[in-house]
Amino acid sequence: MSEDLLKIIGVVVLVVFFLYLASKALKLHLNLQNSIMEGMTSTSSNGIAGSAATYATSISSQATQIQDSLLISKYKTDYENVILNMDDYISLLMMQTALNFSVNDGASANNMTLLTNLNTLNAAKQSLNSIMTFIDQQ
Repeated sequence: MSEDLLKIIGVVVLVVFFLYLASKALKLHLNLQNSIMEGMTSTSSNGIAGSAATYATSISSQATQIQDSLLISKYKTDYENVILNMDDYISLLMMQTALNFSVNDGASANNMTLLTNLNTLNAAKQSLNSIMTFIDQQ
């Protein structure tokens, strides 16, 4: 009889434990759903709109710190030389990549990787142009 009683107590404990887990999961789901809905409203002080001014101030502060550390006006010529040398280096890498392209392989995985690398290098050159424009404006 005591063995049956232990089994019943064990089953009851397991049922209570599973009910506890289910209630916690439901509560977590409801909290998550409420926080998502609050973030979507524009009047919420905890949402995106409510914290936009604070976020903008934070970004401005970070930009000022970076600007102070770079001293662009003092080292402008050095930075321009770095950008020009990087542009030349990337151009040479692009040429090297283009010369490794194999017409006989068609659309092979190697050729596709080379084309992806070529596009990435081209995007890097465009980024350098943007940086040079920024430096010139300082």
